[in-house]
Amino acid sequence: MLMNYLHHYYPKWVEGNIATYLHSDKQHGLEDCMEWIIDRDPRLVIVPDAGSNDYEQHKILYDKGMKICILDHHEAPKKSEWAITINNQLSPYPNKQLCGGGIVWQFLRYVNDFEKKDGYCYEFMDLVALANISDMMS
Repeated sequence: MLMNYLHHYYPKWVEGNIATYLHSDKQHGLEDCMEWIIDRDPRLVIVPDAGSNDYEQHKILYDKGMKICILDHHEAPKKSEWAITINNQLSPYPNKQLCGGGIVWQFLRYVNDFEKKDGYCYEFMDLVALANISDMMS
């Protein structure tokens, strides 16, 4: 959703400026991809559906001048001091059963409204439903 949304509005920028990392197994978080991130030295790191508990990694990236945005639904004891954390478990958001894909979609919906875009984010409702079912959320 995030990549499709960005590519829809900013295709040339996305093609020249975004790198993606996919875990080889069912892992969450930043621990195993820190070297990959640091080697690329991005200004912004967006972590969908993971990363709320990776405080040590947030600090390392923050100290290297990177901004970190966590879009997650996993339980964590607190918000990070070094990352923007959008997490339904750490806020008064009423739906604690929303999956990570749903959190990403809510973020895109907010960006869409803030930027006064044409509503392309609503094209992803099927993916949000599929993500919620696939992640076995209530």
